[in-house]
Amino acid sequence: MKNYFTPNLLLTSLAASFFVMLGSNCVSPVNAQNRGCYKLSGRVTDSSNNPVKGVRVEVWEKKDNGFISATNTNKKGEFSFEHDPCGPLFLEVTAPIKTQLASAIVENIPGTEARNILIGMKHGYLVEGRVTSRDGKPVKGILLKAFATGHSFKSSERVHGGGAVETTKNGYYKMVLTPGDKTFVLLNQNLSEYASYSSHKASITHDQMVVDFQIPYVGELTK
Repeated sequence: MKNYFTPNLLLTSLAASFFVMLGSNCVSPVNAQNRGCYKLSGRVTDSSNNPVKGVRVEVWEKKDNGFISATNTNKKGEFSFEHDPCGPLFLEVTAPIKTQLASAIVENIPGTEARNILIGMKHGYLVEGRVTSRDGKPVKGILLKAFATGHSFKSSERVHGGGAVETTKNGYYKMVLTPGDKTFVLLNQNLSEYASYSSHKASITHDQMVVDFQIPYVGELTK
């Protein structure tokens, strides 16, 4: 199980950008416990309720942000996971860039119940740019997370807009986001010369928008 450090605040302060419906248990909890695993399945559609093929769906355990598994939706937009009993889960849902569907996160999925989830994704704007050092050097392998600024989280909400992507060797990233004010967080696990965490703000106003970021060196302060 791999781990990314991500403050829980990031996952509990994202603005809604798509809808989700939690269906009734596909398998009774008793039977699931007897088998030693639970099933988490679902279907991804666009705003016209058409199935979307090739959407990457990752399932994580919320505690310590432990990665569990990943898959892509089939031609019917369907996905499915089996996992051992665990704490609350969340899904990171990323459609192919060409679909222009906004990246999203589904939170607070019980880890001890079988669930079937319908995810309807919204269209958004393509946002791209580079992450560089203060000296202009491109920085690879930075996990870039985006979420809506100023969202007031309610425990009853299960759906939150946002997304995550890792920078390439030239420091480039691409993601599709819904419009509005966003907070971007740069998370660095592997490069000792750079800060492990920094936060930046930008307003998403149009398609094919370029948003560049500077990652601070260790010891530098950013707002």
